[in-house]
Amino acid sequence: MDNLLDQPLSKIVLENFQTAQVLENNGLDFCCGGKQTLRTACAAKGIEVAPVLNELNDILSTNDPSANFQHLSLTTLTDYIVESHHAYVRKNIPLILGYLLKIATKHGDRFPHMKKVFLLFIEVRTEMQTHMQKEEEVVFPIIRRLDRHDESNNVPNLNERVALLENEHENAGALMQKIRQLTNNYESPGGACTTFKLALNALKAFEADLHKHVHLENNILFPKAIARFENIKAA
Repeated sequence: MDNLLDQPLSKIVLENFQTAQVLENNGLDFCCGGKQTLRTACAAKGIEVAPVLNELNDILSTNDPSANFQHLSLTTLTDYIVESHHAYVRKNIPLILGYLLKIATKHGDRFPHMKKVFLLFIEVRTEMQTHMQKEEEVVFPIIRRLDRHDESNNVPNLNERVALLENEHENAGALMQKIRQLTNNYESPGGACTTFKLALNALKAFEADLHKHVHLENNILFPKAIARFENIKAA
């Protein structure tokens, strides 16, 4: 990709989804903060840009066509999000809450910040459950209808619904950022038990999956769906 340093993070990931892991490993937000360029984002984080740039170029040089989600149809992309990311959330939230409850109960006096983490993750659960329900029962069916050109004249206004979902993405991301800060970037403290370490690793993986989930919706699915919706309105 030309001028990679001055490309927005979201565009880098759009070109090749495998680059998401490099950005994630370096704490660079490519979903909600994806408008920042690579140069600006690295400077804001106080990290050297050269190693990040080398990793990204190594991935981009492989030219793996399967990494480009922009080529998927709207229907295929919604199915992928549900089957991959929604399924991940539903599987892992109960596990993580179980770990956190055990830690808060048994080690809360020694690590009081984990009580806050537990309560914050309950908020994440509530946010994600209602969010995914809206997508699966309302917005994704609308998008699939657009993809089929089925009953297009009766498709409800999509822009307001998407704006609401994007706001919910911001809320969930902000909650996970608070958890990241409270846990010192998911670092296990001295004397942490196995459950403690499992919880932090699971939270870190959950946030990484959330970033990819949000990127696919905010930067690919929703813009494509809105463009299709606007074309139908103009026809």
